[in-house]
Amino acid sequence: MAGFYFGLTSTLMQIILLREFMFVFGGNELIIGVILANWMVLTGIGAFAGKTAVYIRNRMCFSRVAMVLLGWIPP
Repeated sequence: MAGFYFGLTSTLMQIILLREFMFVFGGNELIIGVILANWMVLTGIGAFAGKTAVYIRNRMCFSRVAMVLLGWIPP
C-alpha cells in the first residue's frame, strides 16, 4: 500500500512541478526538454538506487520517514 502512496505523491508532485516550470519559463520548448531529460535521468538514478531496498531491515519505518522527507521537497 505504501508503494501506491509513493506513486501517487510523486506523480502529483511532478505534474505540479512541470506546470510551474512552464509558467516560469513561458512555455519555452528548450527549457521543457531540458527539464524532462533531467527528470528521466533522475528517475533512472532512483531506479538504480532502489535495487538496494532489499537490504533495508525495517521497511515500514523507512517508508514513513521517506514519505515525510519527500513531502518537504516541493516547498
